Amino acid sequence: MLHSFPAELFRLIEYRLDTNDRYQCLFVSREWYSLWFVTLYRKCAPASRYKYVLFSQTLQGMSLELRRNIRDLDVTKCELIMEEQKHLFNMCPRLQNIQCQFFPAPSASTCHSMFSRYTTSELPTTSFDHWGLATTAPNVPKRAGT
Repeated sequence: MLHSFPAELFRLIEYRLDTNDRYQCLFVSREWYSLWFVTLYRKCAPASRYKYVLFSQTLQGMSLELRRNIRDLDVTKCELIMEEQKHLFNMCPRLQNIQCQFFPAPSASTCHSMFSRYTTSELPTTSFDHWGLATTAPNVPKRAGT
């Protein structure tokens, strides 16, 4: 039934439903299950380090097709180490928005963390490896008053 809907109409329905309603759509029929299952992974926000580990293990067992559905990821509560941050982009190849706890390279005067929101257009197009180096870190927008 939903396969016959125009894609635009399906997207409008999808954005009107909260996560719980989309979850309930899984149980209508097998056809609906295949359509709505992927929408549950568009926006992910593990609430703790433990839940991130479970999320990561689940992603590793998923097909690439399902991992491509992840568009928004909020890992600000997960305290990821640099290797895990690098691995995020391999696990979620079509990631568009990410919220993460970014640890800038330590300077002589300060060593602190901040919460940042980046879109893929703001992230470097090269590998994530250079983020730990002060000389080649990406341009992080300056906070007001600094």
